[in-house]
Amino acid sequence: MTEPREDNDNGPDFSFLGNDSVGDDAGALDFSDATVTPAQPTGHTSKTNSSQPTDGTDDPAPEGDVAETDSADFRTTSEKAIPPASDGESSTAGAASAPERRVPMVPQKTFTIVAGYAAALTLLFLLLLLTGRVSLTGVHPLESLPDIAPLQKNEFLPVEPADASLPRDHTLKLGDSRRFGDVIITPLKVTTEPISFIHMTSGKTASDRKTAPVMKLWFELKNASTDAAFPPWDVGLMCSRMPAEGTDDSTKANSWLMVRHTADAGQTRLLNYFHPPASEYDLVGQHSRQLVQPGQSITTFIASSPEFSRISADDVNEYRWRLQLRKGVNRLTKNGVTTLLEIAFTQAEVSTSG
Repeated sequence: MTEPREDNDNGPDFSFLGNDSVGDDAGALDFSDATVTPAQPTGHTSKTNSSQPTDGTDDPAPEGDVAETDSADFRTTSEKAIPPASDGESSTAGAASAPERRVPMVPQKTFTIVAGYAAALTLLFLLLLLTGRVSLTGVHPLESLPDIAPLQKNEFLPVEPADASLPRDHTLKLGDSRRFGDVIITPLKVTTEPISFIHMTSGKTASDRKTAPVMKLWFELKNASTDAAFPPWDVGLMCSRMPAEGTDDSTKANSWLMVRHTADAGQTRLLNYFHPPASEYDLVGQHSRQLVQPGQSITTFIASSPEFSRISADDVNEYRWRLQLRKGVNRLTKNGVTTLLEIAFTQAEVSTSG
């Protein structure tokens, strides 16, 4: 720290104010009438309050130190204005330090509400994660869907919009073979033939129960899991809809047959054949509810509604059958996990017999 400099001939040194001399030269500042609050040479900025007494000393602050005073402590009797410093001269007034800013506190009531809301959202997210309704893997939202088993009575979770695009590689043609989860599916053939029924306990075919010819898509399912047995297909998946027994165009469903026409480029949606899951009869050849062991395969089918008879074969450009398939079991909840896929085929690939 530079010590104060005394000049016996010329008085105190005011060079720290930016002036090279304090004599009578032109441009020199006149402080003869000013009463200045003394600064203490402590090496840091000191602030003098107007209520503190002064001893009237004229010793300036040492070079490099700044004495900061309140406006009430710095007055001149002659009320002379101090001219601004010229270019190149250093400023003599140190900027006052800004008062410390206090961080506002969050009210306890607001904090409690926000914390409770965050906890509720966290619990909801964990519930959706455990039930398979959300995923952290960043995959397509239709890759894995909840099974019909965890749903409440008459509850249905429709895919919105109904014609939403499926994940990549979820569209197959006849003869393709692809794995989804723990199931390998191979679409085999498409036929038009009646549906026959068999009693689920006696095993006898009901000769008096037969439908008009409908379209059937036959496919093979293989359980590719090494340790989990489950039914990859059943009549419950085929008939899941809302309302539970709806058959008109307003009925919501995740599985249906879409017929794309040639003439007007329009399309017609045909629901699957409705067979109540609680019926004492099964569809012959469907193997509904059959538990498939690891490494085991079954051949089954999905059937269209009798409304298929209204479709003219000459006006069909393409068929697309959307299928909701059970692809495995959630290891945590033990509930099934389903997915959506489409089988595309043409009228030329449809046979009239099984």
